[in-house]
Amino acid sequence: MENMEFWHWLIIGVVFLILEVFAPGAIFMWFGFSGLLTGLFMWLFPSMEIGAQILLFSASAVLSILVWRMVRKNKPEPESPDPELNNRLTSFIGQEYVLTLPIKNGRGRMQVGDGSWTVQGPDLPSGSRVRITDVKGIHLIVEAI
Repeated sequence: MENMEFWHWLIIGVVFLILEVFAPGAIFMWFGFSGLLTGLFMWLFPSMEIGAQILLFSASAVLSILVWRMVRKNKPEPESPDPELNNRLTSFIGQEYVLTLPIKNGRGRMQVGDGSWTVQGPDLPSGSRVRITDVKGIHLIVEAI
């Protein structure tokens, strides 16, 4: 380890950047940049001691992560024009359907699109027309029409 060359640090940096592709969270990227930075300093100052190399790598990694977190913290996520885009069930609210299985003890089933969904509501026989009023988890809340 005492014979670290600049290209060793460049390889370490590239390995971390490749790891970033496979791991979420944008953490390995900063270690990769730190490895590349340390490799650049080693190329410019080839007589740098191993302790200084490790200190440079560690300090630049920690500092870059802290700066990145502060920048991200001050930048709020943009508002979605459609916050319910990925919640398919809320798009059913207000629509009317026919019960396929009766609602007994507050639970039943009905066909919605290509799926069969559990519904909650007042006890009703199968074939009754219902309107979806709310969504609770993966259950549709219905009322009789």
